[in-house]
Amino acid sequence: ARIDGAGEWRTFFQIVLPLSTPSLATVGLFSMLLYWNDWWLSLLFIDNTKLFPLQYLLYRLITNIDAIAASSQMGGVQLPTDSVRMAMAILAIGPIVFAFAFIQRYFISGITLGGVKGD
Repeated sequence: ARIDGAGEWRTFFQIVLPLSTPSLATVGLFSMLLYWNDWWLSLLFIDNTKLFPLQYLLYRLITNIDAIAASSQMGGVQLPTDSVRMAMAILAIGPIVFAFAFIQRYFISGITLGGVKGD
């Protein structure tokens, strides 16, 4: 590109950035996943219960269900706790699946770009 007269900015935006888009998309998806599943920091810093994130509320719901199941087993009643856990897992992974649908095209372009070879 430099032989053709491209400067550093043009080389960056037309060569380097398109080649690094799949890796940037991967880092973005993993960082989004990290912050989406982080409920511990909300436990430390947020005092208002209206501002708690979904992950922390799901954690509290599962611990409450476990406590109810433990107390109901003393009475001989069996509660379906596994089905509630799986429903919570579906709720928790929904936004990640939604984000992956938009980021998937960058993964595909990275795979096809790496597979293209010259003569």
